[in-house]
Amino acid sequence: MLYSLLNSNADYYVNLHGEQVITHAEKSVWKGTDCIWQEEPVSAGIMQRIAATDIQNERLFIDFGGVFQQQSDGEKDIQETLELLHRRQNTVYLMNIVEETGIRLEKGLEKKGIAMQREQAEGGEWFCEVSPSSSARDICQAALCEKAIHDIHMDNLMILMEESPKGKTFQIDRLLQDGEKCLYYFFYRLAMRLVEEGMVDSCGKNRDKLCFVPDNPPAIPIAKALAVFLGTKMECAEAQNSRFRPDMEYIIVRDVFHMSCELDRLSTAISLSGGQVKGVACLVDIYTGVGDRKNRVSLHTIDLEQGISYRIRQKRENLRQKDDF
Repeated sequence: MLYSLLNSNADYYVNLHGEQVITHAEKSVWKGTDCIWQEEPVSAGIMQRIAATDIQNERLFIDFGGVFQQQSDGEKDIQETLELLHRRQNTVYLMNIVEETGIRLEKGLEKKGIAMQREQAEGGEWFCEVSPSSSARDICQAALCEKAIHDIHMDNLMILMEESPKGKTFQIDRLLQDGEKCLYYFFYRLAMRLVEEGMVDSCGKNRDKLCFVPDNPPAIPIAKALAVFLGTKMECAEAQNSRFRPDMEYIIVRDVFHMSCELDRLSTAISLSGGQVKGVACLVDIYTGVGDRKNRVSLHTIDLEQGISYRIRQKRENLRQKDDF
């Protein structure tokens, strides 16, 4: 199984570091710690699972971001997988790959008569393309690939969200039972976002003083996964329960965050116990224009305020055009 294998139209995406982290958590029966800081080379198993897919005549993005890369047998497995995908007429993009690894793969594929083109993105990351076409391209494609990857993620995340009497939500337990294992990958992405946004220390410091608190039932498996990935604690506590500690920092977890007032009950309970609310983590943040946007980390934000402002502006412009006419 590939947890991070996402598909949108003719585009596919796999995240190698996400596969490593989730596999590590599965092996420890979701009781391991600090999975995202485990430095391991790309395993042959992950590349074999990619090779076992039936992807043909498509575009496949393989993301190496966060993966510990070194010259080892792992590169042999990567090259063999690339050769197989090439024979199936796929265009393969290696994203965020270490330059030295890209150079060695380029030389190895060249011996097999397969051309690889390397390019450095604006952020400094290296990007490689292996295409069935032998013609050289004359345009920079790194930015286009990043947009395609963003769209793949949004398509696969938003399709899992449902309407409920209380608004939009993710029925996490039911989705997992139905086999939507890509949710574990989205939990991993949320953990990485917390690190990127500085809500969790990038070196894992003070993790023993950090705790995730789910604010609603769908958030419980999310908070549990975040705690395992980041090596922190999780506390399923009710507002009236005084188990919060004054020496701890708490991140409140929701599946979908609608309004700041939703957190008042839990935030008050934590504050009264002397604890500190560090922020909110959620899969989707629906911003209504009310409340502070600071310390809110999500995979996707739906900005209703921007949407309303845009519609008002459009209406005014239409009225002005009618007056001019």
